[in-house]
Amino acid sequence: MTSILIESVKAFFNEDLRHHISVRLGEHDEDVYLAMGAAPPAFLAALLYRTELSEGPLSFYHLAHQAVGQDLYGWLREWDNGTGGLLAGNALSATGREYVQAVLGEYAEPMTEELARYAGVKNDTGAFLLGLSAFAVLDAAGRYLREAHLDVAAATRWLWDQRDGIVQALPSGLRVAPSLGLKRLPGAGDVSSARRSSLVYGVIAIIILAGLLFYVFKSCTGAPAFGQ
Repeated sequence: MTSILIESVKAFFNEDLRHHISVRLGEHDEDVYLAMGAAPPAFLAALLYRTELSEGPLSFYHLAHQAVGQDLYGWLREWDNGTGGLLAGNALSATGREYVQAVLGEYAEPMTEELARYAGVKNDTGAFLLGLSAFAVLDAAGRYLREAHLDVAAATRWLWDQRDGIVQALPSGLRVAPSLGLKRLPGAGDVSSARRSSLVYGVIAIIILAGLLFYVFKSCTGAPAFGQ
């Protein structure tokens, strides 16, 4: 299914914002575009992994509600129009970094470096964009959780319902799983098992259908079936 969170953050990272960030950070537009396309699904993949851990669902729930209470859009407006540019930029950077650290922990730096490598931007730029993505993702999640009145368990199910959309949004050249210390993306085993089961059931259904068709054909032609 399509990820509501991916679509929300895509709308948030519009062309004007991408250009403004590239100018402010001294990067090429196309490189920032790559980074801003990769950072949200990378953070969401880390968030999926986090919710597989014992305290992960509760942590996600609290972080999402916390993000809504902070002034993401206000800080962005100030940073954009220059009324409080430095202070707003520092607030965005610091808050985003806190969210990245809260979700990724020891893997915050490897993920930042991988994002920078993939997009061809400076590590500082990668850190800022990953943090801004984390802030935007959690803000969007928090708004939905409030409007839908979801509890911790329902919030986690809602996040995992978007797993396929999140994985599909990951660029092929971005090495997310190794950056999280994993051999495969969160939930990949479940998805693979489900696909294998579907394949087995499909083969069985084809065999049964072929047998029925053969029996009907023999019955209609009057020829004896096997064993008769």
